[in-house]
Amino acid sequence: MAEDTADQSVEMIEGDSGPAQLEGQHDIRRASAGASHIIGTFGALAVPALFVLFSVAKSADRNQEQLVALAGGLLIVALLASIGGALGLNAIAAQEHPTGNLVPATMFVGVASALSLITVLGAFEVLASIYLPASATLFAVITGVAGLMGGFLIAQGIADVPYTGPGDPAERRAWQATQWVKSQRQADWHTSIAAGVSAIPAVTGIALRIAGFRISPTSATVSWLVGSSLVLAMGSVILSGMRLRHPTDGPQKGLRFAEAYGSTLVVSIYALVLMMLLPGAQTG
Repeated sequence: MAEDTADQSVEMIEGDSGPAQLEGQHDIRRASAGASHIIGTFGALAVPALFVLFSVAKSADRNQEQLVALAGGLLIVALLASIGGALGLNAIAAQEHPTGNLVPATMFVGVASALSLITVLGAFEVLASIYLPASATLFAVITGVAGLMGGFLIAQGIADVPYTGPGDPAERRAWQATQWVKSQRQADWHTSIAAGVSAIPAVTGIALRIAGFRISPTSATVSWLVGSSLVLAMGSVILSGMRLRHPTDGPQKGLRFAEAYGSTLVVSIYALVLMMLLPGAQTG
């Protein structure tokens, strides 16, 4: 058994200057299995928060009704996004081989996972604007930080690209030569660039909220924001599921440029939009 090489943690891959021996490589399937439990927890948090919100709605005045509706909508989105994200991550963890489509599938489902956190914190900001007005800006900034963190974590998936693809070493090298990311050096570089680019919208939103700039939400805005949040969360889960489908008559489909940068940017842009539309302290 000591000579069995099927489960070795040391694997030969093609580096920038020839074969390199790497130890302790990251397995995106195992990471997805562990993360699914964490993401599912946000769904559990949203349920009691909804019960509290329904009790609050009984005493809300007309000026606060649309804010309660916004908080409730965001919590429902968080619930659905967390369930979808957890199931998507479990589907990735169940894959038998580290095929080339696992990274884009993980990045797509990471969008839903990040939205589950951002929307929960956004709902808390709405409640803070009603009951803790002095802390409304702080909660809005925390929501932006969640968007910043979400984009960063999703970008880390790019670094796993060199460890996915065909199982045969020779076939993998030929396959990697046709891919957008061809080496570990390129993967690390694009990981850093994608994380940095994705931070721009979230940091901009944080700065604007600290400066006091925001857009007062209306009934139409609340409906649009909740609806678009739901579409984005469910759409990312569906895209992840479609990306898990394996081709039957062609090479594996690895990560593409648009998928890598789009999945990281959309989370940060969403956080920016949400921060601008979250209410401030309520005085009426």
